Amino acid sequence: MGFDQAVNRRAGIQAGESKGFEVEPSVAATVVEPRPSGVYLVALENRHLVLAHLVGELKRNFVRLVAGDRIEVKLSEHDPGRGRICRKL
Repeated sequence: MGFDQAVNRRAGIQAGESKGFEVEPSVAATVVEPRPSGVYLVALENRHLVLAHLVGELKRNFVRLVAGDRIEVKLSEHDPGRGRICRKL
């Protein structure tokens, strides 16, 4: 039995059942301007401005974004004005 199975068993979650996590909406966006500390101001397709930061592979591989780059952003469900940059398009 793996660690995940043991955790699910203790939590009372059956195999194949959702843990309650929802998929965050991801949208295409364009970098408007880089900000300090790895934060970027990005414009969504609907012209809303959002602050977003690098995550995962982009952060580990020191990917640099400049104004005009097309990216995919996952918006926070708690604060729609913030997001995470998932990948470069």
